[in-house]
Amino acid sequence: MMNATDEMKLSVAKLLLLTVLAAALWGCDDAEEKPSKNTEPLTDTQFIAWMTQEMETAEIPGMAVAIVSEGKPVWQHGFGYANLETMQPVTPHTPFPLASVSKTVIGTVLMQLEEKGMINLDDDINSFNLPFRVGHPGFDGRSFPLRRLTSHTSGIIDNDAIYNCTYYLEADGSSLSNHFYPGTCPGTPPVDTGQFLADYLAVGGAFYDAQNNFSSPQSGAPETHFNYTNIGAALAAYAIETKTGIPFDQLCEENIFSPLGMTETHWHSSQFADPAVISRVHLMINNEPMALPPYSFTTWADGGLRSSANDMARFLAAISNGGALGDVRILSASGVSQMIASQTDGVDMGETAATGEYYGTFWSGIGSMVGHDGGDPGITTEMYFDPQKKKGFVMLINLDEKEIPRLDKMITETIRFTYTYQRN
Repeated sequence: MMNATDEMKLSVAKLLLLTVLAAALWGCDDAEEKPSKNTEPLTDTQFIAWMTQEMETAEIPGMAVAIVSEGKPVWQHGFGYANLETMQPVTPHTPFPLASVSKTVIGTVLMQLEEKGMINLDDDINSFNLPFRVGHPGFDGRSFPLRRLTSHTSGIIDNDAIYNCTYYLEADGSSLSNHFYPGTCPGTPPVDTGQFLADYLAVGGAFYDAQNNFSSPQSGAPETHFNYTNIGAALAAYAIETKTGIPFDQLCEENIFSPLGMTETHWHSSQFADPAVISRVHLMINNEPMALPPYSFTTWADGGLRSSANDMARFLAAISNGGALGDVRILSASGVSQMIASQTDGVDMGETAATGEYYGTFWSGIGSMVGHDGGDPGITTEMYFDPQKKKGFVMLINLDEKEIPRLDKMITETIRFTYTYQRN
């Protein structure tokens, strides 16, 4: 299972790579070394051939890549298979589970609502009509503004012993963790997000743990220390619901997906006319990719979005273009700037400090890049763009990132292709 600690370690390793890439490929002066001596332009034919060979060597079942430039999608391609049993090929229109790339959508909805005057990111989280109170037990129950959730400085942390038990199989609701490690998760996984958050965060809740669900007081004030939290992200989405009275998934459909023509994007597999179109995700078992059964998780807003490379390229193109795709505007240019601006200056970033990473409103910055990556059991996702050059990429892979030995090289070549793209 991918727990929060594993996800952070993998993200740090990738961010270190991307820091060097940003300097080497984009002309920054502080590059210690280039990741590759080859910075010649790549044609699409060369990129497809190279990536196809790489996937075959690594036994990656399927992948989709899309490139955006100057505010519009310019290239996309599917590799391999979405379903090895049916030999369903991956196309740019194949939906993949996005894992934590989903958080960028939370950030965008938050900024939309703030621009409409429906919320204020600086308001206390307990003013959002939650049916329970949130406070840090290590600081006399002190609360925090919603903004702290978006930068992972609220003091809420993921207790993996509990969080990993929120993954469940869609077919029967049983624990995904028990599928691999029988007996690790007693009982049936919780399904209702609001009830789970109350049980996890409110004093007296069934999953409440003052020591393990919140940061240690000995480490310092929550607002000065970065603690990546999926549960905190789910709380932000849930607070939107309780404040506006509108389901979070509905807000996304009406204000992002529908306006941008993202017809292959939904939060729940049941929203697809044919859920079988969603790519299966895989772990390596006995050196062969094994498809996991379709699964969901209680805190679905922190990483449960399903979308295609085609659709996410439309979303990324709009954000990289100051909030507009063609004649459709989902956010003002100033709103985009605020969303991706650092909120963690002066914050102790822990393991990520060496990379120079910062967090905006659920968008992460590193060097010249802004975006997010994602990793859940069987899935690897990347989405980044350069706000100055308006170039970016989406990469969706249906294999667990821990089992892709040359993922760094794949990212390297995708970034090189993004910045030197030529159609052959």
